[in-house]
Amino acid sequence: MAEAKTIEAPKEPITPEEPKPETNKLVDDTNLAAKRMEDATKAAREERMASEESYAKMKLGGTAEGGQETKEVSKEDKKVSDAKEYFKDTALGDAITKANE
Repeated sequence: MAEAKTIEAPKEPITPEEPKPETNKLVDDTNLAAKRMEDATKAAREERMASEESYAKMKLGGTAEGGQETKEVSKEDKKVSDAKEYFKDTALGDAITKANE
């Protein structure tokens, strides 16, 4: 019969292979780049939100006129405006419009 070979156990404990320094550097560089992208995205999002808020405030300005200043309307101007509206599309409305131009 053939002799059976015996396998000897290693005398030194087996340890996992240490990662190569180049691999660590590559991973670190990738993580740093990802962090920078996250920070840039966050900053861009905050800037866009601030821009949208300021644009909305500028457009609306808290008034129906979109932030435009309103001027005081005198009683006479109010009467003429009301008469123009009431008599629009009539000969009297045309006369009022021509008289106030």
